[in-house]
Formats: sequence, C-alpha cells, structure tokens
Amino acid sequence: MILFFLCGGDMEELKNNKYYKICLWGFIIVTVIHVLYATITMRGMYLDGSFFFIQLLNSFAQNHFTIVYDTGHPRYLVWVLTQFPVILANFVLYIHNKYILMMLYTFTQLALPLILIYAQYKLSCRTKRLDLFFWSLFSYCVLMLPFNIFLLVETPIVAILIFILINYLIAEMEYTKADIALISFMVLGLAVSTEFFMFVGAMIFIASFFYASKEEQLRNIFIKLFIGIGSLFASIFIFIYVMMVPDESNEVLRFAGEALDFFPYLFNLCSIFSVAAVISLAVMFFKKDKITSVIFSIILGINMLLMIKLLCSFGYSLSPVDEGHFRTIPFWAIPLIVMGIFIFEFYKGKINEVKFQNYLCVVLICGIFQSCWQIVNTYHWDKNLKYMKQELLNCTEPLYLPFEHDEISSFFNPQLRRYIWYSVYTPTSILFSDPKKKAILLTGYEEESPDGNLSLREKLYVVPNKNNAIFIPMGAEISIKNRYWNLIDAAKALDTYNKEHNIKTER
Repeated sequence: MILFFLCGGDMEELKNNKYYKICLWGFIIVTVIHVLYATITMRGMYLDGSFFFIQLLNSFAQNHFTIVYDTGHPRYLVWVLTQFPVILANFVLYIHNKYILMMLYTFTQLALPLILIYAQYKLSCRTKRLDLFFWSLFSYCVLMLPFNIFLLVETPIVAILIFILINYLIAEMEYTKADIALISFMVLGLAVSTEFFMFVGAMIFIASFFYASKEEQLRNIFIKLFIGIGSLFASIFIFIYVMMVPDESNEVLRFAGEALDFFPYLFNLCSIFSVAAVISLAVMFFKKDKITSVIFSIILGINMLLMIKLLCSFGYSLSPVDEGHFRTIPFWAIPLIVMGIFIFEFYKGKINEVKFQNYLCVVLICGIFQSCWQIVNTYHWDKNLKYMKQELLNCTEPLYLPFEHDEISSFFNPQLRRYIWYSVYTPTSILFSDPKKKAILLTGYEEESPDGNLSLREKLYVVPNKNNAIFIPMGAEISIKNRYWNLIDAAKALDTYNKEHNIKTER
C-alpha cells in the first residue's frame, strides 16, 4: 500500500495510474454487486420507500400521471428524478408488473448518485479540477454510504449536484449550450432540493463575484453571476419555505441537533471505515515523508481485518434506526466543505494534483468497505422480507394484526424487525402480498405513542363512501381495489374490527 504514494501527475496520468485503477475497479465491482443485489431484493421499499411507492402504484391504477411528494419538505427535485423512470416505464413502455416497477425504483435511487459522480469526473477532465471530482466521491463514499439503507433520501443526489455546480463556477472554460442548459436546470432544481442548500446557496452567491472578477469575457462573467444569483434565490426560497411550514422548521431544528448525535456511533463496524479514511486523509495532508505511508498502511490493515470479520460473521453493526443519525451529517458537513473549497481558492488558488490522486485511492478503499456493509444490510433486509411474505402467505384472515399473533416472532426480534418499521407495515404488506390471495393488512401496535399522538391502529381505517378508499398510517389514501391489489375483504374486516373494539379513528 506504500506504493499508493508514488503516484502523481494530472488527469491524464490518473487514467494510467495502476494503483488508482486497482482501487477504482475494486470499487466498481463491489458497487455493481451492491446495486444489483439491492435492486433484485427491491430494497428501495425500505421504510418511506414503500409508503411513497404504494401511492405511485395507486395513481398508475387510475391512469394518473402523478409525482408523489411530501409537501412538508422542499425536496421535489429528488422525487421527480427518482420517480420519473418508473412513470415512464408504466405509461410509455406499458410495464405494469409491480415487482419490476419496484426494482426499477430501487435501481434509480442507487444509480443516480453514481451517474452524477461519473458526470462530475467527465466535467473535471475538462476543467482540470481533480479536487472537485474528489469531493463528489468523498461525499458519496464517506458521508453517504454509511446510511445507504435509507435509499429514499435526497443527499446522495443533491450533494453531488452541488459540487458539479461549483465546478462550473470555478472552471476556467468555454461554456457550451449544453453546459448553460445544465447549469440552468441545476440552479432551478436546487431551489427544491434540500434544506442545507439555504446555507450553500448563500456561499455560492458570495463566491461568484470573486470568480466573475477573474473572467475577461463578458459572456463568462454573466454565466458565473447567473450561478451566484440563481443560487441565492434558491437559498432564499428554501429559507422562506422552511419558515412558512411549521413541521419543516421543527424538522430543520431537529436535524441540526441530530447532526451531532452520530458521534457515539463512530466506532461501530460500519462507520469505522469512514473514520479511518478521514484520519488517513488528514495524515496525508500534514505529512510528506514515509511516516504517512506507514500510518496509512496500518489503518488500512485494521480496516481489512474488520472487513474480514464482517464478511465471515455476516453480522450486525448499527441498527438502521441508528444509521438515521448519519443522514444528518450533510446538514453541516456539506456547507463546511463548500466553505473550505472557497476559502482555499481565495488564499491559494492552486490545487496539488498529486495529493488528490492519493486522496482518491483512500476514498475508493473506503467506498469498497462501505458498499460491502450495504451488501450485508441488503442480506438482512431480504431475510426479513422473505419471512414477512411467508407469514402473509400462511395467514388465513383478511386482517392481520402482529400483536395478536405471537408466532410472528421476527417482528419482535430486534435483529430482524428493524428492517421493516411499524409505521410502514401496512404499505409493505400490501406491496408484497400474493395478488392471487386475499390481501392481508399488516398493522402496527395499538398502544398510544409516547408523544400522545394517535396509535398506528387508529391511523388505519376505511372510508367506504369516499372514493371507496382506505387510509393507511402516515396519512395516505389509496383505493380499496385496483389492478395491483384487492383490499375489499380486508377493508371490511378492518372497519368491523374498529367498531367492535370502539377504536376511534381520524375519519
């Protein structure tokens, strides 16, 4: 591994660097396995994915061209990008098989960040900015992959788009019409992307004057100012949105607090790879002698031992619930990185290509380890999903309540139940029920939640006189019967159960 530090040169030499190629191909192979395995097992249905997708299928059944979104968050860009291929497959290619559509939805969520990273690489080849390609890859491998069990999140896509936009701002290049079109799309799209862009957008606006002042051509000056002013308007729009939606402003405050909660989890198996990568990068930045190589080799060796342990035991590290804390890291990490890039530019203005080649090798190694962890996550998701589907097949009642059936033990097993959450029992069970049998509604506990809100049972009810609809937890309305499911018997049983047990619902 000491030989990693013998590499050097520019982008062309990077392509010919055999150590970089070894890391790159290792990352590609493991990532392909991760993406294909997750696609086949439809892991995009984890947690919120099933909630969004069941509404998407419901709109397909009614021949409605609809993007499913949550009005409580300004994240429409990601919902459009991830749902459009599925909508296209349904309405243009006439693919109506729900399992194929769920696999496509999963694949899109996983493939989009990788496609954008490749686009950033091609742009960096034009702009000669290897450092910005590095930051895109760093964001994905070190900041995003540890929580990649949550596929339906905006940060893996938005963060890379931000670095692509920064590449266009910093670049000394001739902008083509395609570049201008892409810049316009990103500036507009980032206005409905993610909450932390209200910080990043303001930074890009301030920095745009510095980069515009370095240009001599009027056309390039206008383009850089357009990037800055557009980013500022996007930042202001997100800020107003957050302030006007009470739930969203509370969510931002919660994210700001939780962004520091991940520290207790730093030494769990799945996160130690990222910690080691950051330590390695820091050592490489401050050291220029053989000590750097020795320290890096030791850290890499520790990581390899941990990986052997992980693959041999195929055991657990963090719970997906705990991995949720990692989703908050970009709230402060991405703005800090962006600010660091601009400060570096103001005071140095020149990057060290040799260092960034070394950095890329470290980040790719981290990506290999983190992708392996996600393969383990997929294994346990699939194991739990198969158990749930088997229980649904064996169930003879149209209404299935887990708390009434102790034999469904895995849902109370902390090692298995965590991959299907109570709040999405119902949409997950509907999506994976055998369409040839009576549909089963898998619901959560009846106990009132600690915060005094209605229980999940009270949030699941039928409204027979309003569009023949059934309401599921988290506030979605779906039809009782369509080409994807038939919930008539289950809905009747649910309505009867609610009345017999005097359960007051929200209707």
